[in-house]
Amino acid sequence: MKANMPGIFSQYIIHADLRPQQQTRSSGFFKLNIYQTKQLLTELDNQLSQANMDRVEEVSQRLMDSICCQIKKDKKHVPALRVHVLGVRPSDDRGALHGLYEPADSDRYRARMYIWMRTAKRHEVVAFKTFIRTLIHELCHHLDYEFYQRQESLHTKEFYRRESCLVKQLWSCLDNESVNNEFSIG
Repeated sequence: MKANMPGIFSQYIIHADLRPQQQTRSSGFFKLNIYQTKQLLTELDNQLSQANMDRVEEVSQRLMDSICCQIKKDKKHVPALRVHVLGVRPSDDRGALHGLYEPADSDRYRARMYIWMRTAKRHEVVAFKTFIRTLIHELCHHLDYEFYQRQESLHTKEFYRRESCLVKQLWSCLDNESVNNEFSIG
């Protein structure tokens, strides 16, 4: 699927934050495999700079598969999801959509994320860091459903804290720093 999805805004709802008593505290920790992750990020940056949508999708899929395999609970990995990279971001007077997550429908269809790689107005390839942050944002929705077994994935402080910690780990992989940011998953 390499075209803008019709009616995308009607499918996308931004939820209000939960009340503090509904937010949960996390306890488990997880660190990325630095070597493997750095290779994938470097390859993704290269493919994105070449505006090669098929290759960007392929490497994005491998990156998400790698991260999902590293997150375990009771010796089970987080289920894989399907990554779709699309062209120009859909937009309207409210703004442009960067990414979209769709949870698994049933046992037949696995979860999917859609990431747009071109800006809405100028149709330019998005910045690498913006693309990665969007990938991780949608992955955090996947973790809410598949790891935490939540009925909804809401934009809470904890959600953004997990997103930020994971993004920081990715940047430290590229900067050859030691990874001190533990990603809380429990």
